[in-house]
Amino acid sequence: MSVRLRSDYDTLMTSPTWLIPHGGRVAVAVLLVGLAFGVARRTKTIRGRVTDFETHEALSGVSVFAYQSGWGISGGGVVWDKSYPYRAVSGPTGEFTLRYRVGSSARLGVDVEGYNAFRAFAAPGSRVEIRLKRLPPPHGRLPSGQVRFGLKKDGSTYGFAFDRAATASSCADADVVPVRVDGATRGPIVLRACGRGGLHYVTAESLGVTSDYLVYGDTAPEDGYAGELSLDFSTRGGLVFVRTRDGMHYAKFEFTPSAFGGFLDRDVARDVAFTYVFDPSGSRYLPYEVAPRVR
Repeated sequence: MSVRLRSDYDTLMTSPTWLIPHGGRVAVAVLLVGLAFGVARRTKTIRGRVTDFETHEALSGVSVFAYQSGWGISGGGVVWDKSYPYRAVSGPTGEFTLRYRVGSSARLGVDVEGYNAFRAFAAPGSRVEIRLKRLPPPHGRLPSGQVRFGLKKDGSTYGFAFDRAATASSCADADVVPVRVDGATRGPIVLRACGRGGLHYVTAESLGVTSDYLVYGDTAPEDGYAGELSLDFSTRGGLVFVRTRDGMHYAKFEFTPSAFGGFLDRDVARDVAFTYVFDPSGSRYLPYEVAPRVR
């Protein structure tokens, strides 16, 4: 069978275009795409379980999608970004088996009313624990953005002030500043809290999740803050709670070691950026939500 398929493909590719009726060119395109990509699209499988983050109870009847894209036919022509959604539904114990054919790693998506949306990549053959966290009660949206800190080429460092949402050169007007920055892209950074502030780190392993760390820690702890924190970019990262320099306000940012900041200017040697939320009222309650796309 495989020899005959290759022969047909070679014949089509070498045939003069005038031999192909105009009305049949779409059909030929479909056949070419199928011959070129069908063999490579073997069925891949991802298994997992869907549970409630707080109660650990299994969630049944939940649709787990893999949103894939690749070559295909759309609008009568060959396109490289055709969408291929694949779906599985969790059973009574929350278990699901998702099979897909297009692409390698799967872009998983789960949207359930009342819960934060779940987005993650999963490798073929892997097992995924999808822990859905309930949306917080209605609240005013907190200021958020990108906390940035880094090293300049002249050896000086810059930190960040949450109340101004801006970089700052020293603890005189910053909440956090780096005191040691490895020049390597993935090297460690030692971060210092300014004034009466502090840093409290919760690892991804402690949270029990692999992505969207900001979603899973709502309340900054009352105590347990350190003056310095070493950010290890060889780990899975986690969630960093910050008590600001006045000792009266709180923020949190998502430490994702695979994320890289852009350069602020040509004088910057290394710049990192992570998503944060900050409460200017002084509350330790710092909810962050990713609203589901529920139809």
